[in-house]
Amino acid sequence: MFQKLDDIINSTTMYRIVLYSLLWLIMVALIFSILGVLDYSPLAMAGSLAVVLTVGFVTNMGLAKLYGVEPNFESGLITTLILFFVLVIPTNTSQWLALCIATFIAIASKYVLTWHGSHIFNPAALGAVVVGLSGIGFSAWWIGTPVMLPFVAIAGLLILRKTRRFGLFFSFIIPCLALLIWHGSSLYSLIFSFPLIFFATVMLTEPATIPNTNKRRIVYGLLVAAIVGLGLSTYSSPQFALLVGNLLAFAVSFRVSTKLKLLSKTELAPNIYNFTFSPNRKLTFLPGQYMDWTLPSVKFNSRGNRRTFTIASSPGKDKINIGVRFYEPSSAFKQKLIDMKPGDTMFGGRVAGDFIMPRDTTKKLIFVAGGIGITPFVSMLSSMYETKTKRDITLFYFVNNEQDFVYKDVIENAQQYGLKLVPMVGPKASLSDKVLQKHIPDYKDYEYYLSGPPAMVRIYKKSLKKLSVKKIHTDYFSGY
Repeated sequence: MFQKLDDIINSTTMYRIVLYSLLWLIMVALIFSILGVLDYSPLAMAGSLAVVLTVGFVTNMGLAKLYGVEPNFESGLITTLILFFVLVIPTNTSQWLALCIATFIAIASKYVLTWHGSHIFNPAALGAVVVGLSGIGFSAWWIGTPVMLPFVAIAGLLILRKTRRFGLFFSFIIPCLALLIWHGSSLYSLIFSFPLIFFATVMLTEPATIPNTNKRRIVYGLLVAAIVGLGLSTYSSPQFALLVGNLLAFAVSFRVSTKLKLLSKTELAPNIYNFTFSPNRKLTFLPGQYMDWTLPSVKFNSRGNRRTFTIASSPGKDKINIGVRFYEPSSAFKQKLIDMKPGDTMFGGRVAGDFIMPRDTTKKLIFVAGGIGITPFVSMLSSMYETKTKRDITLFYFVNNEQDFVYKDVIENAQQYGLKLVPMVGPKASLSDKVLQKHIPDYKDYEYYLSGPPAMVRIYKKSLKKLSVKKIHTDYFSGY
C-alpha cells in the first residue's frame, strides 16, 4: 500500500502536498457545513476563507514589493489556510477584525521577523498567539471536531509520509497525550475534540522552522509536547508551545537565506548538468546534506518555484554545486533553471538532512548510488579528499550506460584515500548477495548508504534487510 502511496506523492513537491491537503480539508468542511453537520454556516465559512486569502495575498504582494523580493505564493497560501482552521469563524465585527490582524501578522512575520532572510517563527502560530494575548480574538481550533478527524488523519498521513517526519510526530504526540491524561483529560476528548493531529502533522512539521537533523527534531517534539502537556491555559496552547519550540530550533540550526549567483553551467552527460554558484554569505552544512532552492519568476503551476537539491560540493569550498538531471518535458522550474545564464540568481534556504557520514573514520562504508543520486556522495568524497581523510568506502555506482558516469574527477581523487569504485552499468546490473560477496566478503559488517531514485532505494533497502545488514541509511528529501 505504501509503495503505491509513495508513487503518487513523489510526483509532486512537499509544499504542494501540504497545500492540497489543506484544500481537501476545506472542501470537506464546506460540504459538512452545507449538510448541517458543522455548526458554522456555509456563508460564514466562505466569508472567513475569503478574508484570510485576500488579506494574505495583499500583504504578501505588498511586503514583497516593499522588500524587493519575489513573493512565495505557496508559503503564503499555506499560512492563511492554516489560520482559517485555527481561528474562530467570525460572527461579529471584532472577530472579523481579529481574523484580518492575525493574517496580516502571520504574513508580515515572514518578512520582518527574520534572520538573514530566514523566518524564525511559524507564521500561523505567531498570528494566532498575538491576537490571543492581546485580547483581540481567540483560537477556536474548530478543525478539532470528531467529524473532521478521519479526514485530518488522511491529510496528516500524506504529509508525514512525504516529509518522513514520523519520528517528530510520535516524539510529540505520545508524551503530550500522556501528560494531558495525567492532568485529567480523557483520551477520547483529546483525540476527537482537540486539534492534536492537525497541529502535529500540519504545523509542527513545518520545515522552515524546525531543527535540521533528526535527533534535534526529536528533542524539539518533546519540548513542545511538554509545554502543551503542562495545561497552563494560554501559555500551554499548541500555538504558544510551537513558538517556544521555534526559538529552540532557531538557536541550534543557524538558518540563513542565501542569494546565489550562477558562475557556470556544465553538461556532464546527456541531460545531466552541474551548476556552480557563488553564495553571498558563507554556508554551513555537512557533506551529504540538502538545501531548499527557490527560483524567482517561475509561473505558479502544479509544482511551484521551490525544489530541494543535494549540495554536490565540499563545505570547505566557497562555491556551491548542484547536479541536476533534466527530463522531457521539464517542469517550469527546471526549464527556468536550464535557461539560466552566468550572473543570474536564485535563492537558497533551509539546509538539512541526516544522510551524513559517521564521525568515526574507522567505520567501513558502502555507498550505493543510482544516477544523479551520486550527488551526496560527491560532497562526501570531495570533503574526504580535501581534508586528506582516509576511509574504507566502496562505491557501487549504477548507471544506464558508461556516458552517464559523472563527477569522475571527484571519484578519482577520493581513490587516493581509500575509495573503491565498482561500476554497475546497464539495466540488468543488480546489487545481489553474490555481487557483494565478490567485492566485499565481509559486506554484512559495513554501514550502507543508499541514494538514487525512490524505487531503487526502496528495493535495495528491503533486499539488504533480508541479507541481515544492520545499518542502512537512505537519502530522502522532499523536493522531487
